[in-house]
Amino acid sequence: MLQYTPFLEEFKVSILDLNTNKAELFKLVLELSLKKPEICDRIELELNEYALQKKQMRLADKKYQSSNQPSLIDLSNIEETNTELKLEQGRPRALPNEFYLFLLVLRGCYGSISNKEVVELMNDSVTMKYIMKYYNCSKFAVNTIRENLNVISKNTAEFIFKCQVEMIFEESLDDFTEVLIDSTSVKANSEYPTDVTVLYKLLNRINKSLENLSKFGISNFEVGNSKELLKEINSLVTNISLSFGSNNNKVKKKRKENSLALFEKAKELINHCLDQQNKLQIDWENINLLPSKIFALDILWGKIEQDLEDVQFVFNYAYQLLLGENKTPNKDKLLSIADPDVGYIKKGSRAAVIGYKPQIARSGNGFICGYMTPKGNASDSGALIPMLEQVIENTYTIPAIVSVDDGYSSQENYDNAKKLGIHTVSISGAKGKRITEEDWDLTLNIYARNKRSAVESGMFTLKYNHNFGRLARRGIEAVNAEQLEKIIAYNFQHIIRTRNKNLMASVA
Repeated sequence: MLQYTPFLEEFKVSILDLNTNKAELFKLVLELSLKKPEICDRIELELNEYALQKKQMRLADKKYQSSNQPSLIDLSNIEETNTELKLEQGRPRALPNEFYLFLLVLRGCYGSISNKEVVELMNDSVTMKYIMKYYNCSKFAVNTIRENLNVISKNTAEFIFKCQVEMIFEESLDDFTEVLIDSTSVKANSEYPTDVTVLYKLLNRINKSLENLSKFGISNFEVGNSKELLKEINSLVTNISLSFGSNNNKVKKKRKENSLALFEKAKELINHCLDQQNKLQIDWENINLLPSKIFALDILWGKIEQDLEDVQFVFNYAYQLLLGENKTPNKDKLLSIADPDVGYIKKGSRAAVIGYKPQIARSGNGFICGYMTPKGNASDSGALIPMLEQVIENTYTIPAIVSVDDGYSSQENYDNAKKLGIHTVSISGAKGKRITEEDWDLTLNIYARNKRSAVESGMFTLKYNHNFGRLARRGIEAVNAEQLEKIIAYNFQHIIRTRNKNLMASVA
């Protein structure tokens, strides 16, 4: 466990005497890690498991090289055999687990620790130099740190979040008797697509993936006229996309001609790729490589198979839209090849985004005590009870007042919230008024509706101080991990603000 040192010899100052924002954050993270040593134990366990997986792969490669035979170690489930291996004494880990926890929070503050500007900020920060010296580290090894941070699981991040909420309650910074729940739209790390654009990008990626098989010794891919087809498809996609929005008959006629040509060429390329995949499958099944290379090859092959399945799906609904006049709902489309879990999000009068719609539970004093992000554009009404159950689990408290907007309104939600023991369930809007008509004019309900603006303030801080409105990672698991890091960072910052506010009030 980390020990406090009276001062840093080189700087002749205690790290605990620094009062910069990063120093205050560091001290708070250190405080939580000392109160809840289980956090660092979990981080230690996961880092060790990851190291064991890497060691197992190295041993499998070594065995293959020594025998020049396929490895006898089954790579289908690496984790199951980790218990048979042990990490021998070697170089000590460069950073202690407490510092990884701090870096996890920093990533939540900045959205990334590998971004060039953030790296420069870290390297130029006097506070970071003090902290690095505190851990006897001289270099901010970005790639190693990012790799290890990504090992920290969602379960551990959720545990950190719960420990944080418990810390807030124990310090009486909030009693969690008031909860406001709302959703917001966040932009995915993906471009706004059209159906034909997605079709072209999938075809291009499949072609590149098939070419990349040569890196693993599978070099029988017949390129044929695939490059020419891709070039022609890209040109047609551009022309079709530029023609959207025009009702001119000549433009519409030309769009139809381009669409017919596009789907003819796309079908030809899809069939070529399917044919090549079938021919190369025997090579993939019988390839003799290092186990680590086999592992990487299997991942690439899985992507090819999934992309070939997706491209036929996209082809069918794009064809129906442009030539069959049968529109597929956005919820049933593949909106991004980079992030297949995104949805089309439109909230009120705000601009629509391709992304996610996270649910946030904010306490009366501004702390976040519940969070979830479903795939795509899930309804708010379906999230209310799961969010309330999560809040109760995190805070060990049944809130007395819960305030939500009209999107969560349903008689079933109201009745189930009451069954959880919540005294005042306020639902704003016309539908909410009909459901809660008997209690609408009660003082507590009016108070709860008036508090709705507070949740907007919290959302603003999250989005513009922690980049919550724009994602850097892709896929629902990575998105949940990224957003949870930002929420943890937000709560830590809000603890600092609340403590300072309480201190000023006590002095006054």
